[in-house]
Amino acid sequence: MNFFGYEVREWAHKLLFGSGVGAAAMLVLELAHAEPKLFIETFRQWGAAAFLTLVALFLVNSWLRAATKSGTETAAAMQRLADSVQMIAQKDTEEQYEQKILLGHIGSSIEKLRESMADLSDRLEPNPRLARGVSR
Repeated sequence: MNFFGYEVREWAHKLLFGSGVGAAAMLVLELAHAEPKLFIETFRQWGAAAFLTLVALFLVNSWLRAATKSGTETAAAMQRLADSVQMIAQKDTEEQYEQKILLGHIGSSIEKLRESMADLSDRLEPNPRLARGVSR
């Protein structure tokens, strides 16, 4: 028997055992399986409150599953975000290290160039015209 696209027996099984009712739920499920007419008649005598209670339990169960799935997906997305941020930070650290090495190399090259210029300046004869300054 189908009810809103669900098989009633599967729906009752999930509802009763998924909610942790235990032995009483097992007895009720066995009664529903063995004597479905008696089960339906008993349920009808209880009135609308029993039906509304089952619908409410089904809705709560569905909501909890959706909330759990949403929480799991959120946690996975947050982990991916954290991994991405860590990769970006690692890349920035590597680039800073490479820049530091490059700046050190440029600095040592400039220092060698300055020393070479100083050596050349010492070897050249002084030009008296340059030493006096520009005159007319």
